[in-house]
Amino acid sequence: MKPGDRCDLESDIFADHCGGAIDSAAMGDTEHPEFQFEFETVQAIEIESADCIRVDFESGFSCGFPSDHWLDVDAEQIRQ
Repeated sequence: MKPGDRCDLESDIFADHCGGAIDSAAMGDTEHPEFQFEFETVQAIEIESADCIRVDFESGFSCGFPSDHWLDVDAEQIRQ
């Protein structure tokens, strides 16, 4: 992953905690409703520790992910 990549964070267990939670119906099934319709574009990546990588997105959202966590990246984006 690199800055500029577009990620699908809908129902991601770290970025969108309520996506699969038991009480998620009360929250509208997601903590971040924008994730249902939009990709988040990576702005910066910082390795904070061996177990945590922080990803900052252009929207202002930031999230720490375990180093072995898989994020879905938009398959249609063109890499140069």
